[in-house]
Amino acid sequence: MNFAFLIHTRDWPDVQQKFRMARYIPRKWVRLWCLHWPPVVFSQITGLKSKKAGKEIKGWLIGVPMTAKQLLERREVAQKRIIQAIKKAEKLGAKIVGLGALTSPVTNGGLDIIDKINIKVTTGNALTVGISFKHIQQIIEKNNYIQKIAIIGATGSIGQALSKLIVKNYPEKELLLFARTKGNLDNLEEDLLQISSQAKIHKALTHFNELTEVDLIIMATSAPDALIEFAYLKQGSIIYDITQPKNISMNQIESRPDVKFYDGGLVIIPELKGRLPLDLPQNAAFACLGETILLALEDDEVHISLGKVQTQAAMEMLRLSEKYNFMPISLH
Repeated sequence: MNFAFLIHTRDWPDVQQKFRMARYIPRKWVRLWCLHWPPVVFSQITGLKSKKAGKEIKGWLIGVPMTAKQLLERREVAQKRIIQAIKKAEKLGAKIVGLGALTSPVTNGGLDIIDKINIKVTTGNALTVGISFKHIQQIIEKNNYIQKIAIIGATGSIGQALSKLIVKNYPEKELLLFARTKGNLDNLEEDLLQISSQAKIHKALTHFNELTEVDLIIMATSAPDALIEFAYLKQGSIIYDITQPKNISMNQIESRPDVKFYDGGLVIIPELKGRLPLDLPQNAAFACLGETILLALEDDEVHISLGKVQTQAAMEMLRLSEKYNFMPISLH
């Protein structure tokens, strides 16, 4: 079946890059334009053939012009634009739509809009968790000094699933969990202790100075801006950032050559033709887009991701990706 995937502008430079006219208009006017302009089709995705149906499928990238900050601050407007984008996808012939980047959290993982649309939607978070955990395993195996791991955005759909997989597979590691709500952190801690009663868990709300003792930092938050200052970071620490938009300032990365940075949650799709307009390497895509493509290739409703990701679903989606030779992007 055909599919579509929703993206949005991340920040002011991204608006200027994707919409050239924004370079010549006062920023105040552009902000208003981003709020009110309807969704637009950025590109078509070709080259994908279903092994199940034996035929090619089509896909479209549909952009919501709102910036990351606008999506989070104006959720009611954001949901209206997202519904418009899904209806545009339906008119194009899509049977399933993937909610990319912040279009997922601002719709509560799709749950807030599911009764207002007529086609299937998925967050794509299951494959994101599966691919990210595979990367994290590689990082831990390659850097055997890693003992303390922080997850920022630990109680979100992706963060909570990764926390559970880490505790299950590495019960000897220390976990430092960051989230905005204490109650959610407490609930997650209970779940983790059920997986391993010996789990070493620490919780924090906004005290990022605690990162000074952390070996590996996993960024899984939906905040629109860079959250941590590199002054907090331990010498030789590692950052694995799954978020879109990125939660790390690239200027800070350049100022700390001792810190390793990995752009996470990415997958290689060999059959993709050309480079997508997502500022990614050839044949690379966000794992949430990869999941949308897999569901379209398989015409699969069973594995659709809505709400919070279950770890079993993440591993099942990872196995399905292997059927189509989707590969985790190489970590150098």
